[in-house]
Amino acid sequence: MSYDAAVIGGGVIGLSCAYRLARNGKKVVVLERGTIREGASWASGGMIRPVTEFEGNRAFFDLCCESARMYPGFVKEVERDSGIAVEYDATGSILVASNKDEEFQLLEKYQFAKSNGIAARILSEGEARRKEPELNMPLRIALYMPSDNQVNNRLLLKALKAAAERNGAAIIEHCHVTSILSSGGRHELVAKQGSFACEHLIHCEGAWAAEHAGAAVKPIRGQMIRFSIKGIAIKHIISHHPIYLIPRKDATLVAGSTVEDVGFDARVTETAMQHLYEQAIALIPALAECTVVERWAGLRPLSATGIPYIGTIREHEHLAAGHYRNGILLAPITAKIIAEAVITGKQHPSFSPMHLEQVMA
Repeated sequence: MSYDAAVIGGGVIGLSCAYRLARNGKKVVVLERGTIREGASWASGGMIRPVTEFEGNRAFFDLCCESARMYPGFVKEVERDSGIAVEYDATGSILVASNKDEEFQLLEKYQFAKSNGIAARILSEGEARRKEPELNMPLRIALYMPSDNQVNNRLLLKALKAAAERNGAAIIEHCHVTSILSSGGRHELVAKQGSFACEHLIHCEGAWAAEHAGAAVKPIRGQMIRFSIKGIAIKHIISHHPIYLIPRKDATLVAGSTVEDVGFDARVTETAMQHLYEQAIALIPALAECTVVERWAGLRPLSATGIPYIGTIREHEHLAAGHYRNGILLAPITAKIIAEAVITGKQHPSFSPMHLEQVMA
């Protein structure tokens, strides 16, 4: 069968691109090597925090902020087309500092937020505890970021799949593309399910982006745990580097995450689980009385520069890879950029051919 566009990869980036293209009348197929319940998007925390995640690249920060601003409209559209509520929530974040170095880092982050017109407030130890009474570790200061949001990433994936399908996209799971033949601006993708011809090919393979696109992207394992917290009120995302705690509407709390360069090993380890558990309890001692209801690991796709590539790499061939910790955050803007590249041929100015050379293997 022939398609206007074929997307390799059914994570949040691939599904968002497919949904946006299908909504614009394109005939789209998504080929996912596993299922949407297995990849980095399913394993993530679902946080939408441009300032908190900022690490120095201004163009990338601006792109993250643009995507965060798109989120309310993006969610409304996906929920309407899918009939699934994704629990987009303006939770806000509280970042805590327990020593002088951490205090200095939070003050720098505060100044950066204020200089960019983003709401932020320094809290004393007492103010932080009034906002989160269960927070019970020695603090120097805390930084309150009211504009930090979250979405239930697993519900978002289900909703994107349903919304894309309702707009005519075909999504095929357990479909590993083994080879690609490209000629004259058209592509033929070969998998055990058969061949798929398309005009535009979109690589959204996550940690596997090197296989067909040749992108220098490697997997970084992140392990996480989930507590049942019935009877405990936690209102905000709470961060004390490197751990974060994310309260969910279903009376659970997600704690993450490790950062491990171990190749494609997605196993959970007892050492990491114990470390996460102890760090979470150090922040919220009441968690010691709670039950751990889930443990998992995911492989985040990290590019050679730490910045994703989003754009056209060859004739009618596009790449959206290396989103690392920001796949959920960047889903709306990535889908917009890729859809524009497919429909109009425009390349987003933030991602130049020079950057592509840096991230290609």
